[in-house]
Amino acid sequence: MRIVSPSPAATAGANHAGTALGLANSLVFIAFFLVPIAIPGLLVFWSWAGVWLAAAFCALIAWPIFLRPEHGRKSA
Repeated sequence: MRIVSPSPAATAGANHAGTALGLANSLVFIAFFLVPIAIPGLLVFWSWAGVWLAAAFCALIAWPIFLRPEHGRKSA
């Protein structure tokens, strides 16, 4: 079973927590802005199958962000 990082701030450490949270929030809001713009274009060219394929592709790109579990640590 995989454990996802608790938060960007915990991963970055105390000295860089604000920077990590600011970067994470910025990237999330950029994605929230771009996705509604991209969906109509995908629908015109590839229908809903293209939208779902693009979503699956984005999920595959994001997969390496998730951390592997540490040995000896139980997951929740």
